[in-house]
Amino acid sequence: TLFPYTTLFRSFTARTSTNAIAIFTGRATKLNKFAGVATSWSDVTRSSGGDYALATDDLWQFAQFGAYVYATQITDALQSIEVNSGTNFAAVSGSPPKARYIAVVGDFLMLGNTDTSSREVRWCGRNDPATWTKGTKDADAQTFPDGGDVMGLTGFEQGGLIFQTETVRQMTIRNDAAVMEFHRIEAA
Repeated sequence: TLFPYTTLFRSFTARTSTNAIAIFTGRATKLNKFAGVATSWSDVTRSSGGDYALATDDLWQFAQFGAYVYATQITDALQSIEVNSGTNFAAVSGSPPKARYIAVVGDFLMLGNTDTSSREVRWCGRNDPATWTKGTKDADAQTFPDGGDVMGLTGFEQGGLIFQTETVRQMTIRNDAAVMEFHRIEAA
């Protein structure tokens, strides 16, 4: 079988442009796609760079931004695939950081707990997941001096939540040079 019961994996459901469902899974060394009842699981692991090297205690995280599904884990570069017709994941251009968590926050793809800092969140350019240079198209980062490691993210149309080991923060998208605003809303 493709997924023996001893294999831990994370799955994600995406929508195609025709509103069909595509299911993606991430395992220790492979990414797979299931596109419907008439098909079977396809290996959509990157074609360049070999198998992935997921750490023992980590899981893949996924998010859909427009026509693309993004997959992240701290060991390998951020990956993306076009939902409708993509055949293999590939590293995202623009030098995004490696990260454990991912979410769509309004017009931004956001990564958390990065290889730069476990307390950092970083977001791409506005509506441009290929732009990660700070200060370009509103791309930027925030490292929190307190609250502990980033342990998860969730996004909404105008903001989202950042879950840290010792607190929860609310983020709000602004319409000025600050781009994002962060408020501590719950402490452990």
